[in-house]
Amino acid sequence: MNMSDKNKNFSVFVDLTSCPSPRLKADFDALRLACATADAFVVTAPISLAQAGATFIVGDSPTEGLIHAMNLAGSRRQDLLVLLAALMPADVHVRALQRVLEADPMFGFAVPRLLDESAELVWALPHPEYPEQKLLSPRALAALPERWIAPEFTAPCILIKEALLANPLPEIPADFTACAPLLQYVLQAYRRKGFRAVVANRVIVRTSLPQDEIYPKFQEADLERLKPGLPAAEMATSTYAGLPAHKVEHLCAAAFPLDKPRSIIIDCRAILPVFNGTTKAGLGLMEGFSQLETDLELHFLLQDVALEAHHIYERFPNLTIHTQPFGEHAAYLYMRQPWGIGALHDIHSHGFFTACYILDTIAWDILYVHGGGAAPPDLEETYNIIARYLDGIMTNSQYSLDRFKERFSPQPALKGCVTLHSTAPYENMPCSATAGAETGYMLVFGNAYDHKDVLPTTYRLHEMFPERRIIAFGAKGIPLPQVEYLESGELPEETVEELIAGADVFVFPSWYEGFGMPVVNALACGKPVVIRDSALCREIAGYCALPGVLLPFDDVPSLQAAARAALARTFSAALSQGAALDENKTPVSWKTCARRVLDFVTESLEDMDAGRCLDREKILRAIRLTAR
Repeated sequence: MNMSDKNKNFSVFVDLTSCPSPRLKADFDALRLACATADAFVVTAPISLAQAGATFIVGDSPTEGLIHAMNLAGSRRQDLLVLLAALMPADVHVRALQRVLEADPMFGFAVPRLLDESAELVWALPHPEYPEQKLLSPRALAALPERWIAPEFTAPCILIKEALLANPLPEIPADFTACAPLLQYVLQAYRRKGFRAVVANRVIVRTSLPQDEIYPKFQEADLERLKPGLPAAEMATSTYAGLPAHKVEHLCAAAFPLDKPRSIIIDCRAILPVFNGTTKAGLGLMEGFSQLETDLELHFLLQDVALEAHHIYERFPNLTIHTQPFGEHAAYLYMRQPWGIGALHDIHSHGFFTACYILDTIAWDILYVHGGGAAPPDLEETYNIIARYLDGIMTNSQYSLDRFKERFSPQPALKGCVTLHSTAPYENMPCSATAGAETGYMLVFGNAYDHKDVLPTTYRLHEMFPERRIIAFGAKGIPLPQVEYLESGELPEETVEELIAGADVFVFPSWYEGFGMPVVNALACGKPVVIRDSALCREIAGYCALPGVLLPFDDVPSLQAAARAALARTFSAALSQGAALDENKTPVSWKTCARRVLDFVTESLEDMDAGRCLDREKILRAIRLTAR
């Protein structure tokens, strides 16, 4: 006799001691009809009903009935369907659970999912940290894997494999008065022999039970009864509580709600109280989000110091602002590069779809920096985890996306989105600037990092044009006639804008950028921009339709030629602009960038399942355990 032949027959135990007497016969008749192929029924009930093929255990000791049912099923070599409440599983459910048990000889118990009839939603698995159980929409349930391999836990509907029951039952203490702790005792005893529970996520049993009656809740006395015979009872409880399924199911519920909008956390805590490129990009994107109409529920995270410095509440009165992450959401967007694995815990804990904004990979690439400020030691590990376990990355250019992919070999499932930054003239023209305003200086723009190349370029330009006034913004060098040094990082935004607006030539010698917002600012002011030639500068040119011009260079002679052309206003070698824009040359605005972000999230969620979420939960849990 093969396994499928054996499992054609099964027995049923049902505890109806709490069922009102007027409803008792109707409930039992309905169960007999649903489980028409069951060979035997053992029923505990307050009164006896004459039913062919059924054994009734009358009185207040349902444990007697459960023990009798387990012995009976064992003697018949049949699986036992245990019902601790008036549920109505059908033959089709039992057959599906039997197929689940056949998948592995050490699967001992199969548990279906329970659907709340009033809401037509499936209950999430119970968890002590989630007192208000979540309900999963059909789409959320479909995102889950076909099964969870779980520690033993007591559910109102469990199919126990006949191979366990055919052998002598574990010695059972005599003082159990309720079926739930007795069943937990038996399941834990079998677990110690190696048998696992399996939650069958595609087997759905309907129930009209209220929330507080869905899954059994143990009284303290019940837990105490478990301890003498099972010294690891507390460990069993904590093992079930630590099942990755709990976090994944609650995130799924947030990702695929049935009757409310999806919520998204947009973490903008990279916005600092000082002015820099990251802060400017973050505020620009928030400006874009504030202009959008969307059915999504957006929550923005900012630091307290940034709220005050940038007058966030006055500037964005229609945005919902928080200072700490909370709850579970359809997506968590981390609008900067995570600098360590700790940030990934936040991202995963609060979002089903997780993505971060990779402005560039410069910190990892340059490695050694002059004057300290090196990247965190676990940055490479962080980026590798992003590539393998996050759901998406956003970048401000195709150039940055390509660099990340080349360096960290992301899994094919990692989705990429190029959001760009604004190239709209009205969003990049400084308030104090007048197009074409010149005050007779070259502005070499960057900072003190070596890849910005500010000082070497300043020295070369000084040799080429010793009489020309030069301002080197971002680095401090040796004193030279006509050269002024300004350190970056502390100057207010208005001062930087005035510097750009007042230059007659803007020089951007950086070897490595993610986008280069100062370049767009200078172009918006109508400046000739002398820029190191790269795939990035040509990409940015494609999205610009601005009054300034881009003059590329790639060595010292071409630097001199580009600078002379800029000073003479001869632009025959300038890069063409606007090739990547639509036929109307519509510039990319911050609203466009924000819309790309939200479209990226909603389109990505369309075909997502919980696989990466589960993998992410496992790897981050392993990292936490290792760090202890």
